[in-house]
Amino acid sequence: MLKVQIKAKRGVAVKMKFIHIFLIVIILFLVGLIAYGKFKTTGNVVKEDVFEGTITNADLEPGIYDGTGVYDRSCNPVENGLTQCDAGIQTEKGLLNFNYKHDMNMQACLDNGDKLKLEILADGKARVTRL
Repeated sequence: MLKVQIKAKRGVAVKMKFIHIFLIVIILFLVGLIAYGKFKTTGNVVKEDVFEGTITNADLEPGIYDGTGVYDRSCNPVENGLTQCDAGIQTEKGLLNFNYKHDMNMQACLDNGDKLKLEILADGKARVTRL
């Protein structure tokens, strides 16, 4: 009878050890997923001072324009840690509204007084580089 009790206790100890190891593996997996998501770049972030979006208040031909930041407003969280903003850019073509998404943890919003290069692309998109 004593041998049966010892074997039963050993069996419970082995099962508990397996459960602990399984839980540790699951926790490490979840921590890895969180870390991967935190350091993964988003689709709209090209590099530190480049933003992609659209001009919403004018229909411009493709080209490159010099500009100056006038405002940045309507910044609202959207998805995957991105914020969607509207920036005013004063150019030779007038005051343009640039709608764009960016990760505020990696890129500061465009700001009043920023010197900018605005590229109007053929597909109706725009790219803004902070100089």
